[in-house]
Amino acid sequence: MSTVLIVEDEAPLLEELIEWLTLEGYDAMGAANGKEGLELAIKQQPDVILSDVMMPVMNGHELLKELKAREDTALIPFIFLTARADRPDARMGMGMGADDYVTKPCTRDELLGTVQARIRNREKIQTQTAGALNDLRSTLVHILPHEFRTPLTHIIGYAEALEMDADVMSTQEVRDMAEHIAAGGRRLLRISENYLLYAQLEIIGMDADRIQKVREAESGAGSDTILAACQEVATRHERTDDLRIDVQDADVLIAADSLRKVIYELVDNAFKFSKAGQPVDVTGKINDGWYDIVIADQGAGIPASFQKEIGAYMQFQRKLREQQGLGFGLVLAKRLVELFDGGLFIQSEPAGGTSIGVRLHLVRQSVRV
Repeated sequence: MSTVLIVEDEAPLLEELIEWLTLEGYDAMGAANGKEGLELAIKQQPDVILSDVMMPVMNGHELLKELKAREDTALIPFIFLTARADRPDARMGMGMGADDYVTKPCTRDELLGTVQARIRNREKIQTQTAGALNDLRSTLVHILPHEFRTPLTHIIGYAEALEMDADVMSTQEVRDMAEHIAAGGRRLLRISENYLLYAQLEIIGMDADRIQKVREAESGAGSDTILAACQEVATRHERTDDLRIDVQDADVLIAADSLRKVIYELVDNAFKFSKAGQPVDVTGKINDGWYDIVIADQGAGIPASFQKEIGAYMQFQRKLREQQGLGFGLVLAKRLVELFDGGLFIQSEPAGGTSIGVRLHLVRQSVRV
């Protein structure tokens, strides 16, 4: 049985609305003002909240603000009950996060239809969320052990060799084994961080409110983040001479750590799938309110079928085992870019090199002179 909370200071109307909903099989409860409504919402966790706008003690806008500020009530569908003269207030409330509004006086069918639509929508979102979480759980259960096994095998193997033969090894042999252990540890750390980030992005992507909060919380990242990430990757691959950078100075609307991750993964792929001596070009240009970044290499290219899947934004967990080196970095980069309302585009031909474009919003008046 779905639960509906009605917040209305006019007692006769509150009683009537409760009766309508009860007769339709809903568990309906009432509150006389926003403060009482907030307390009931926290305690009862209703499936839908109907609220008047103008009320004593705490009005509808204040109630909505309080509900959206709490994790346990932020996603409850919220419908305003408003007089015709108050409709501008209701529209303002929808800008604050309300899902719908019903104009008073309303018919029984109008009220029930709106409530039913919101409950169906919530159930659909819950079903989709559960499915996505199951997919994510399956990915982690089946693929993480495989991904961890390779670096762990190297770490354990070299550590055991040191344990048995350190007394008879030369200093250089000990140093070499220590370097292998450190490399395996770094690879293991990166795998762990990538999968944790993937899980976080999956969860955030299911919640429009969280996406909006992430976007609003960021003041922007500078183009110096791009330069630093490129140079770090080139140094790790020992190919600093192959890196060519032409990046226009600007502030981009994305978190600095997210931009660093995007550039790191894409430039890492460019080096990984091209040969020493082949250039990797990174450009960044301002273009009509956007900032366009292009990472181009002359390597093996990406199969057309895989490009199509990336463009269609399909689930990648089934591909991760077979195309780990290429696919996972692209997935993370694409999802981070789209989290900040940007886009990722690919142009590639087998044996003809690859160009990956990233388009992000500019921070207003961010261009530095």
